[in-house]
Amino acid sequence: MREVLRHTLTVRLITLIKLGMASINHEIETFIAANNMGAATFGHLAMGDRHLVRQIRAGRRLWPETEAKVRAFMARYPPPTEPAASPASEEA
Repeated sequence: MREVLRHTLTVRLITLIKLGMASINHEIETFIAANNMGAATFGHLAMGDRHLVRQIRAGRRLWPETEAKVRAFMARYPPPTEPAASPASEEA
């Protein structure tokens, strides 16, 4: 009985992990396409790892902290642009 329960819980945990990874994979692929960005560029800008996307596509698992950093990068991209000069500074 314990073995069946352990197996069931293991299968459910693996399924949840795969569903979470499928979500972040899809979000990354969508972000890359929407921003006309290369996979290596995304990995470099998001985590300083040019191989990140290639490895995720190959099945690399992201730790929750890494996933949070990737999501934070996507949320704050594109970088803020230079503020426009105010009319007061143009008169000087």
